Amino acid sequence: MQISSGMMPMGIQAIQNGQQQMTEAAQAVASSTANSNADQAPNFNIADLTQQLVQMDQAKHLTMAGAKMVQTADEALGTIINTMA
Repeated sequence: MQISSGMMPMGIQAIQNGQQQMTEAAQAVASSTANSNADQAPNFNIADLTQQLVQMDQAKHLTMAGAKMVQTADEALGTIINTMA
């Protein structure tokens, strides 16, 4: 009986990609907002900021999908082990 060995690594890769995307977007948001002084009006581009926030949301969903893949692979493996035992 062969289990698709790619599901667990693919899930882990999706989680890592989501974390990387989140880090990059968060750094972009932080750098764009850090350039404004407290006593001045902020001078960042709303479109760029919105795009980075959308990227962060996409990263969240990518990470959640990867976690679901890992969970499903784990449950399938557990079912097979229980069946064979």
